[in-house]
Amino acid sequence: MQDGWLVCSKLKLAKSAPTIVFMTGETRKDLEQFAEFVHADELLRKPFGVKEIEQVIDEVGRQARASA
Repeated sequence: MQDGWLVCSKLKLAKSAPTIVFMTGETRKDLEQFAEFVHADELLRKPFGVKEIEQVIDEVGRQARASA
Protein backbone atom coordinates (compact mmCIF):
# COMPACT_ATOMS: atom_id res chain seq x y z
CA MET A 1 0.00 0.00 0.00
CA GLN A 2 1.23 3.50 -0.82
CA ASP A 3 0.37 6.79 0.81
CA GLY A 4 0.11 10.16 -0.89
CA TRP A 5 3.65 11.15 0.08
CA LEU A 6 5.14 8.13 -1.69
CA VAL A 7 2.91 8.58 -4.73
CA CYS A 8 3.95 12.24 -4.92
CA SER A 9 7.66 11.40 -4.83
CA LYS A 10 7.21 8.82 -7.60
CA LEU A 11 5.12 11.13 -9.80
CA LYS A 12 7.64 13.95 -9.43
CA LEU A 13 10.33 11.72 -11.00
CA ALA A 14 8.56 11.96 -14.36
CA LYS A 15 9.72 14.48 -16.94
CA SER A 16 6.24 16.00 -17.18
CA ALA A 17 5.34 15.72 -13.49
CA PRO A 18 1.93 17.00 -12.42
CA THR A 19 1.34 19.82 -10.00
CA ILE A 20 0.68 18.34 -6.57
CA VAL A 21 -0.98 20.16 -3.68
CA PHE A 22 -1.37 18.30 -0.40
CA MET A 23 -4.39 19.07 1.76
CA THR A 24 -3.95 17.62 5.20
CA GLY A 25 -5.28 17.62 8.70
CA GLU A 26 -2.00 16.30 10.09
CA THR A 27 -0.49 18.45 12.81
CA ARG A 28 3.16 17.38 12.61
CA LYS A 29 5.42 20.42 12.58
CA ASP A 30 7.81 18.97 9.99
CA LEU A 31 5.22 18.58 7.20
CA GLU A 32 6.43 21.59 5.22
CA GLN A 33 9.93 20.11 5.13
CA PHE A 34 8.57 16.70 4.21
CA ALA A 35 6.40 18.18 1.44
CA GLU A 36 9.50 19.88 0.07
CA PHE A 37 11.43 16.59 0.31
CA VAL A 38 8.86 14.76 -1.87
CA HIS A 39 8.71 17.77 -4.24
CA ALA A 40 5.09 18.69 -3.56
CA ASP A 41 4.21 22.06 -5.03
CA GLU A 42 2.16 23.30 -2.08
CA LEU A 43 0.81 22.18 1.28
CA LEU A 44 -2.50 23.32 2.73
CA ARG A 45 -3.29 22.52 6.35
CA LYS A 46 -6.88 22.05 7.45
CA PRO A 47 -8.96 23.95 8.23
CA PHE A 48 -8.74 26.15 5.16
CA GLY A 49 -11.28 28.08 3.18
CA VAL A 50 -12.00 28.93 -0.42
CA LYS A 51 -9.70 31.96 -0.25
CA GLU A 52 -6.69 29.83 0.70
CA ILE A 53 -7.47 27.33 -2.07
CA GLU A 54 -7.72 30.16 -4.61
CA GLN A 55 -4.38 31.57 -3.44
CA VAL A 56 -2.67 28.20 -3.82
CA ILE A 57 -4.17 27.69 -7.29
CA ASP A 58 -2.93 31.15 -8.32
CA GLU A 59 0.53 30.45 -6.91
CA VAL A 60 1.01 27.07 -8.58
CA GLY A 61 -0.27 28.59 -11.81
CA ARG A 62 2.36 31.33 -11.58
CA GLN A 63 5.05 28.74 -10.85
CA ALA A 64 3.99 26.65 -13.84
CA ARG A 65 4.03 29.64 -16.20
CA ALA A 66 7.43 30.74 -14.91
CA SER A 67 8.98 27.33 -15.52
CA ALA A 68 7.46 26.90 -19.00
